[in-house]
Amino acid sequence: RELAGERVRDKIAASRQRGIWMGGMPPLGYDVADRKLIPNPEEAKIVREMFTRFAAMPSMASLVRDLRAKGVTSKSWTTAKGIERQGKLITKGYVYKVFKNPVYIGMAAYKGQQYPGEHSAIIDQEVWDTVQELLKAGDKHVKGGAGMRETKAPSMLRGLIFSPEGRAFTPRLAGPARVQSSTAITSTPTQSSSAKRPAKSGVCQPAKLKGSWSSSCGAF
Repeated sequence: RELAGERVRDKIAASRQRGIWMGGMPPLGYDVADRKLIPNPEEAKIVREMFTRFAAMPSMASLVRDLRAKGVTSKSWTTAKGIERQGKLITKGYVYKVFKNPVYIGMAAYKGQQYPGEHSAIIDQEVWDTVQELLKAGDKHVKGGAGMRETKAPSMLRGLIFSPEGRAFTPRLAGPARVQSSTAITSTPTQSSSAKRPAKSGVCQPAKLKGSWSSSCGAF
């Protein structure tokens, strides 16, 4: 069995090094025909818009908000067995994965290495390079950059909720138990420190009640 498994892995590795598509869900912007990736014109247009807009105005929060307002979703596709997979509304995490996927410049990735793929690129190398530099810059150049970095505690609502002023909520740890809450910076004035202050607008503050933690904003 070990020998058979090793042969399968070697075959997959060899195929990926030749740029062959090995199956599974195709990335947004492509469909699969005869076991090859082919550009999907409508989806490819959306992917190009993501890259070019972010390269010109690197605000992940506003990009995701506008894409969601247009009803843009992740990839919808039908498996080889005829099972339909419906896409979901775009999130920051999904857009980040799109930006990091070299398939869009015609490359096939395998175990950290990239090889020329059999498919056509739908993003220019110059635009790709610009986006990669902006992503590496993080908070210094990218609005909402902190929301794109991976954390040990998953943030299920990241990129999904916004304040009344249109600012994206950012996850943070608060309290002695380091409970995660979500905060959006707003222009709402706060009371003086001598007065009893309610929870700020746009902030979900954890509160300790009888030895357990709960959110002052209620359940989402």
